[in-house]
Amino acid sequence: MGEKSRGSNRGETTGLILNGVYLLIALARVAIDNPELLRHHHLLFKHHAIDGLPHALIQKFASEISLSIETAFPGTYESDVTEMLRTVGISQIPVKEINGYREKLQETPWHARGEVDCNLEFHFSLDFARYWFEPLGRVFGISEQQVEELAREVILKEWSIPINDDPRSNLWNLDQTERETWHSHGSYPRTDNYDFYTSYHAMFVVSAKLLLEMPVVHSHSWCEDEWINWLHRHTLTRSDGRWLADRQDPLPLKRRAWLSETLTENWCKDIKIEDFLDGLLTDYKGETWLNIHGSWSDSDSDRQESFHVTSALVSQETSQSLLNALSSCINPYAFKLPVYQEEDMEFNEFPFELKGWICRDSEGEGLDTTDPHAGKIDYPPYKIGNSIIEKLGLSVDLEQRKWFKADRKDESLICALWSTHREGNGDNGKSPKHGKRMSSSLEFLKELCTILECEIIIEVQIERRLRRSSYYTRSDNDKESSVPNSKIYVLSADGKLRNTGTCYQLR
Repeated sequence: MGEKSRGSNRGETTGLILNGVYLLIALARVAIDNPELLRHHHLLFKHHAIDGLPHALIQKFASEISLSIETAFPGTYESDVTEMLRTVGISQIPVKEINGYREKLQETPWHARGEVDCNLEFHFSLDFARYWFEPLGRVFGISEQQVEELAREVILKEWSIPINDDPRSNLWNLDQTERETWHSHGSYPRTDNYDFYTSYHAMFVVSAKLLLEMPVVHSHSWCEDEWINWLHRHTLTRSDGRWLADRQDPLPLKRRAWLSETLTENWCKDIKIEDFLDGLLTDYKGETWLNIHGSWSDSDSDRQESFHVTSALVSQETSQSLLNALSSCINPYAFKLPVYQEEDMEFNEFPFELKGWICRDSEGEGLDTTDPHAGKIDYPPYKIGNSIIEKLGLSVDLEQRKWFKADRKDESLICALWSTHREGNGDNGKSPKHGKRMSSSLEFLKELCTILECEIIIEVQIERRLRRSSYYTRSDNDKESSVPNSKIYVLSADGKLRNTGTCYQLR
C-alpha cells in the first residue's frame, strides 16, 4: 500500500512539474490580493510545498500561496505546519565555510553511497551543464558533472521520460522562428524546446534534493547566501511576490512639441534653453513640479530624443561656485552629481559640501523580465535616502511610487517607470518609449532646502539622434559631437531656479 501511494504521488507531482510551475506563480500572485479564492484548496498547496516530491520552484510558490492563505485566515493550518511552511526553501543544515569553490569539491551523498548510475544517457540542452548545472554545483561545492548525473537519474528513472526528438524541431528551423528557442550563457529562451524544458525542471528537482541533504557552502565572496542568490535568478525580480508588470506606469501624457513638427536639417543640434526647461519643469494637479532624477526618451519614425536628469544637495555658501565650475565643463561626462551615500563622489569639507539624496539601487533580474506586460521597465524605482526620509518625515506606498510627508495628504514625490517595449513585436518603424523618473513638487523641494539649509543642484542632459534603418544615429552634421547637450541649474529655498546667466522665479 505504501509503495502504491508513493507511486501515485510521484505521477501527480511529475505532472505538475511538466505543466504547472507557471500556474503556481500566477496563483501565488492571486493569493496576495485574493487569498479567499484559493482557501478551499489549502491542503493541495500545503501538499506540494511540504509532502510532494521535491522541486525548488514548486515548493517555493506553493508555500507562498499557503502562507498568504494562512495570513488572511489564521488557523487554516496547524501551528507546526505553518512553521514548516515558513522554512520551505531554507537550508536547515549549517553553512560550510570554504576558501574557494574548487578548493576541495565534495561528493553528493548519493555518489558517496554508490547509488548513482553514471552510465545513463540523456542529451541536455546546449551548454546547459556549464551555464546552469555548474552554478548550482557551486552552491553546494560539487562538480557540474555530479549535478548532471543526478539530473539524468531524475529524468530517466524517476520520471521515466522517453528519449524522443521534439516534434516541433522543424518549426524552430524556419527563418522567422529560428531564434525562438535560443539561449546563451544562462539566459532564458523565449520558448522552451523539449531538451531545455526537461533539463530545466530536472535541475530544480536536483536543487531541492541537495538543499535537504547537503550544506550550502560559503567562500567569503560578495554574496552573503549562495543558495538565495542562485534561487533568486530563477524566481521573480521582486522579493514581495508581486510582478514587474504591477509596477508598469502609463506613458506620460505630456509629449514634446517637436513630435508634431517637420524634421529639419539641424534638428539634432537645434536645442534651445526652453528644451532644457521643458525637460526639467512639469505640471501635476495644477502645481509646479520638477523632474529631479531619471532618464527617459521619446521618438517618432525619424527621430529620438533622450533626457537624463540628476540632482544633489549643495551648501548655500558654495552653490554658485559649483554652478559656475560645472557649467564651464565642455564635456558633461567629465563630472557627475552623486547619488545618496556615493562616497567617491560626495564632498564634505566645510564650506564645500555636495551630497546625494536619491538612491539608485540595482536588482537581479528574474523570470518576470520576460513578461510582455512588464515591457522591460527599469526596476527598481528610485528611492529617497534614509537620512532625508527621517528629517523630512517621509513615507512611501507599497509600490514605491508615491512619497508622502506626514503633514500633507497629497503626494510630494512620484517615481514613474514606463516602457512600450514588447518582445517579438518587430520594429514596425517605431522605437520603444521608456523612462524612469523621479519628480517632486516645488513646495517640497523648497521645504527640503529650508530644513537641510542647502540648495539643489540639477544637471539636465539632452541627446538627439536620427533614425537610420533599424537604429538611431547622430546626424552627419553632428559627428564631431560625441556628448549630449547639458545645462546646470540651482534651486534655492525661495523657489528661484538659476543658471549662470538667468534666474527664474518658480511658483
